[in-house]
Amino acid sequence: MQYKGYLDDLLTDKAIELIDSSGNQPWFINLWLYSPHVPYQPTPEFRAQFPDTTNGRYLAVLKQLDHNIQRLLVALKARGLYDNTVIVFASDNGGTNQTRDNNFPLQGTKVTYMEGRVRTPLLIYC
Repeated sequence: MQYKGYLDDLLTDKAIELIDSSGNQPWFINLWLYSPHVPYQPTPEFRAQFPDTTNGRYLAVLKQLDHNIQRLLVALKARGLYDNTVIVFASDNGGTNQTRDNNFPLQGTKVTYMEGRVRTPLLIYC
């Protein structure tokens, strides 16, 4: 089956749909957004906000990722679930630095044991 749209938007839509259908039952959603990986392919809406360069496309997909996280948080708040939900935001590893140094100021890349691979963001809200 093929879907029209951008993967991160579709995955966020599905996560919100699952939250809506959970009723009063506890639930767990593991939502991995793919957009900050090469090739950087932001939607036209976000692409138009930055220069048409590799760096501009990277910044656009990061802004789109932030937008999708915000959509999920707004959905939790609208359903009264925000204050009763543990939210973990993490990165799986550092970047590859194929098209830009997205690990700066840390040295190293994905598949190395330097800081640029192993020091990644982690935010927990509970």
